[in-house]
Amino acid sequence: MPLNGMQYVIFTATFYRDTTDVRYKACLRSLQSAQKLGITVIVVDASAPEIGAEMAATGAIVSKQVCKGKKGAALREAAKIASEHANSPETLLCWQVGLNAHPVIRHLYT
Repeated sequence: MPLNGMQYVIFTATFYRDTTDVRYKACLRSLQSAQKLGITVIVVDASAPEIGAEMAATGAIVSKQVCKGKKGAALREAAKIASEHANSPETLLCWQVGLNAHPVIRHLYT
């Protein structure tokens, strides 16, 4: 059950060099956890297309980074997309610094 009946939209920016990165594997687990809990996750990604496709397969909304710049530009892009997915005034937009902090997501529903 969501905290106070609120809808959550988590947004973040990612870049992984390859699929062997332990942070990438933890990110996938986080995305899978969010999907099971019904949490919308927006990811702006600057990785290779196959990495973004694998993240999208978890149910996350993955967008290839189009804004010029590094993490700051990607986060602004992700926040904009997240705001477009807010379905009500009770929606809480959550910036997740790194989705490789997998256990954090479950605490939104405690």
